[in-house]
Amino acid sequence: MTFDAVRPPINAVPLAFHVDYWDRLGWPDRFADPVHGQRQNEVARRARSRTVYTPQFVFDGGDAGPGGIATQLAPLSQAAAGQAAERNITASIARQPDGSLRISGTSLATATGGSAVASHTFVALYQNALVSRIAAGENAGRLLRHDFVVRRFAGPFPSDGTGRSAFDVRWAPPTEFRADEAGVAVFTEDAVTGRTLQAVAGPLCPGG
Repeated sequence: MTFDAVRPPINAVPLAFHVDYWDRLGWPDRFADPVHGQRQNEVARRARSRTVYTPQFVFDGGDAGPGGIATQLAPLSQAAAGQAAERNITASIARQPDGSLRISGTSLATATGGSAVASHTFVALYQNALVSRIAAGENAGRLLRHDFVVRRFAGPFPSDGTGRSAFDVRWAPPTEFRADEAGVAVFTEDAVTGRTLQAVAGPLCPGG
């Protein structure tokens, strides 16, 4: 499957980066990865903040504040949709004979984005319809449902002098993986500010 877009089919590409620094409360999050916490700390560093927290809503490389998902996603995404794309992203997804996934492609600077802006491209495999029954902590006894959970993550793939980033990753399917509930997202950020230059996403099994 391939997808090639100047802008994503929806106004926002949501991704849930589960963090591991709350595991000490007695409920280890099986979807957490230390890399996700490192990414969150980078967002804080850019904002010159010493604080990280969860759940946190980050949009366009910055903290949207408490309640951001409920109150700010629609206006923020609508404003972003009205802007010219700064990168063109093309991605190809292929299932390998050993069952692994290969995602490859490029992110190219547009006339609007310019090649002078150093950028980083990232690739994420996400999954929906996951469920966790919580045994401890503030959510003890609750059944939580998770969508857009990042199961695999790769990058940064830096741009060259022409504004081009190339990526080629291979992943073995994670535990509890269901291809019909999964998708791939590719996004390019300003390497300094974290501002999103382009993001695209598509299901792993179109029409499935």
